[in-house]
Amino acid sequence: MSFPLLRALFGGVMLLFGRRLFWLFAGLVGFLFGVQVAVAWAGNWPLWLQILAAIGLGVLMALLAQASLRIAGLVVGFVAGALLVSAALNSLDFVGGWSATALTILGGVIGAILAASIFDLAIILLSALAGASAVVAGVQQLFGQPPGAWMLLLGVILAAVGIAYQLRDTQRDD
Repeated sequence: MSFPLLRALFGGVMLLFGRRLFWLFAGLVGFLFGVQVAVAWAGNWPLWLQILAAIGLGVLMALLAQASLRIAGLVVGFVAGALLVSAALNSLDFVGGWSATALTILGGVIGAILAASIFDLAIILLSALAGASAVVAGVQQLFGQPPGAWMLLLGVILAAVGIAYQLRDTQRDD
């Protein structure tokens, strides 16, 4: 299942509006995580069922964000941290094995800890990083770019722009 333009669009929304629209950020993270899970674990399911599962997980995450901000923050922090590490490993062409799984879980734990301790700043950082990685993944798929340092550099630049934009947006709220 590959929707590079949609992935890049969702990434752009997360990159710039993750904190302001936390429920949407939570839903998009859930959807993107659902896509990865569907590809990895349910690759033999029909495409419509994989998409439905990803949408279902996205809706569940968005509803959780509406119901309990703190619990949703922990869950979204974990999933965003894990997605971020997974995307970084993929952009460096480091795929598979126990070490990749362990690093991905560690990224999730760090994301959850950040979300619990410094909620607003963590959501800004995680949404900008997750958004940048989704945009980069979409660009890689759209233009057939191989993983490598240039894609990682693009992700870092996009993340910096997203962080700066969201921090500026929070200063206007104060």
